[in-house]
Amino acid sequence: MSIVLEKFDFEKHDATKVATLIYSADEETKSMVFGEKEKGIKYIEKLMRMNNNYFNPQYIYCAINESEIVGVIGGYGVDQKPVIDKASGKDFIKVFGIWHFLKRFPTLMKMDKMMSKDMDEDGYYIHAVCIDERHRGKGFGTEMLKAIEREHEKLYLHVSINNDKAQKFYEKYGFKVQSKDSIVYKGKKVGTCLVKKEK
Repeated sequence: MSIVLEKFDFEKHDATKVATLIYSADEETKSMVFGEKEKGIKYIEKLMRMNNNYFNPQYIYCAINESEIVGVIGGYGVDQKPVIDKASGKDFIKVFGIWHFLKRFPTLMKMDKMMSKDMDEDGYYIHAVCIDERHRGKGFGTEMLKAIEREHEKLYLHVSINNDKAQKFYEKYGFKVQSKDSIVYKGKKVGTCLVKKEK
């Protein structure tokens, strides 16, 4: 079985399914940003319809197998990241509302400290990768990464320090840990490893 990567299109693809997969890519971090899953999926779907944030369709690809979305991968050039970060902040304010955003702001600032930015400008940053749980273990995740790697020399992504399975998957694929950063959130240590793969 193999996949085809298609840029997300509201006319063609199920937006709620894609938003659900994006949330599921790292539920620990997404819950810190968006809250519980049901609300988080709705926020992400709204962000997908906005200008130039992380979840805009221009940065999201659907992995299609036999006409079904089996996964998503999202990313953009590292050189674009500062502009997208700034635009995302503006869109988050619109989606959350100013008061809700200000309430979340201290958490967002803490989270910024666990997301290393030590990446080469000519790299490609993968901000979300997830396979539908019904299709895991079939090699689709590897296929998605290979498809992105054909277009880019250097790949970066953050993986949760608490997700051993994901860390082992990326290590097996050839990613190397660049840095580890963590914070304490609600009494629990959370954080990320920045990993890199270079041809």
